[in-house]
Amino acid sequence: MTCPCMKGLWRSPKRTASRKRLVREGRSMCFLDPKGTGKEKGRPRYFICEDGLPSCKGLRAARSRAILQHECKIERKAIKLAKRMGCQWSKQSKVPRRRVCRK
Repeated sequence: MTCPCMKGLWRSPKRTASRKRLVREGRSMCFLDPKGTGKEKGRPRYFICEDGLPSCKGLRAARSRAILQHECKIERKAIKLAKRMGCQWSKQSKVPRRRVCRK
């Protein structure tokens, strides 16, 4: 039984099969990196949807994860999409210039 407080919220799919199924069903917009990269090639990453649509909260979480993992391309993509959606937090954020990420 699920908690009533969680009703209406979308949870990030944990298994690769369920992530790929979402992409096949046409919900690749729910991932900032639908194809995956590196050793996780083919596994969609950075889930950003809530109630089936991209949300500002999901974009902010994806951006902070991308910063921690030195994923500059994903960080830029999250900020640009947030600005296009009109997210409040993105107005203070600057889109980083192309730079080489430190690993």
